[in-house]
Amino acid sequence: MIKKILLIVFALSSFCLVPCAIAEHKDEQASIYVDNATGLKFPQKLGPLDFVDVVEYQEKRLGYCVRYNSPRDYGQLCVYDQGRLNLQTGIGSDDFKTEFDQVVGATLAFLAVHPHHDAKVLADGTPSISTDEKVAEAKMKILASKLTLPDGSDQDDAHMILMSAGLGKFAKFNYTAKNMASDDFANRSREIVEAFVRFNGATMKAFLIDRKGKAG
Repeated sequence: MIKKILLIVFALSSFCLVPCAIAEHKDEQASIYVDNATGLKFPQKLGPLDFVDVVEYQEKRLGYCVRYNSPRDYGQLCVYDQGRLNLQTGIGSDDFKTEFDQVVGATLAFLAVHPHHDAKVLADGTPSISTDEKVAEAKMKILASKLTLPDGSDQDDAHMILMSAGLGKFAKFNYTAKNMASDDFANRSREIVEAFVRFNGATMKAFLIDRKGKAG
């Protein structure tokens, strides 16, 4: 099990080579939702996942989440700022560290409530993409939990929290897979994230910072 977890972290920690992240990408899909403030756009299909809906919160600081699913897994991409002005790009700021810890804590608390149970952290990592002078990093946690189904049986769920900051916003991806083998979990989660990065092309340059300017 530990070996499989480490393999997942290794796979997720090398998300998308630089050409995928910063090159202009002409995708055949139309955008189903566009954030005019940041330029981020969201496709009808994100890797193996299909678009479900957009949740826009009444409190402006909470931003919005774009939700996707399939019979095997589901996820949401959330963009928000928690009311923080001049949010620093990258993962080194105190604001980012505080928010990431709160997100992980809230997720574990949610997964401790029936019908969820036995939630635990399996692994973490810092996926990154880089050029000669710049780097973009994210923080990642991989969790596991069980879900008690109506028939009384337990479903094994695997979860990923992937988060960074750029464009003055927190960008967070929550992903859950149902009864999925660890290698499938790694491959599908990577496919989803890379699909989003490719779809947004050069907009993702905003997440790059100077290597020497990394906070923390």
